[in-house]
Amino acid sequence: MSAPPAGVVSIASDVDVHGYPSSFAFWLLIPDDDVATIPYWSALITSYQLQVWPAILNCMHSGASFVTCRIAAGGTAPQRFVEAAPANHGAWTGGQAQSVAAGLYVLTSSGHRGSGSRVHFPAVPDIFIDDNARLSNAGRGLLQQAATALVDWIASVSGPTGAPVLLGTLQTRRGGVPLLLPTFDPAVAVLPTARVERMGRRLPRRGRVSPT
Repeated sequence: MSAPPAGVVSIASDVDVHGYPSSFAFWLLIPDDDVATIPYWSALITSYQLQVWPAILNCMHSGASFVTCRIAAGGTAPQRFVEAAPANHGAWTGGQAQSVAAGLYVLTSSGHRGSGSRVHFPAVPDIFIDDNARLSNAGRGLLQQAATALVDWIASVSGPTGAPVLLGTLQTRRGGVPLLLPTFDPAVAVLPTARVERMGRRLPRRGRVSPT
């Protein structure tokens, strides 16, 4: 995949689940990110950890914990920033298999089939699943709280020059055809996934959980 366009930033969370690594990320548009300083990235990550992570920890079992948060900015001046997580763990006892996932759907208004993207959370707690197959009402409610926390966080932060930050997706294909350059599509809504998901088509060797 080509490098993300200028201003498009990935904020990724690395998770340890009983010793197995996993990760998930959201795409942001941060105008003038090329002038961002280390204190700016540090403050952005800290606010994300304080405002969004608690709601996501309520969607994971106690065998999971955040390890690091990573920023990756594209454009003409690529930047990488990593910060360790404070002590934390998921809220629930009892967990599903490593391959089971639940999460959020970032919906965009591009109008193309499959507009938006699914972001999968690992370490799904038993309380999220009904009849070993369906997402429970409790699970949907807690995922909605995570969606609300994410949207509220986006509304509370700004770029290094004060411009609004946008949540969205990075589109690499359109109508099934690869794009010459990836494009950023702003989100119009963040919704709980409607069903039980999988972290990947299969677990890789040695039981490592594939990142989303």
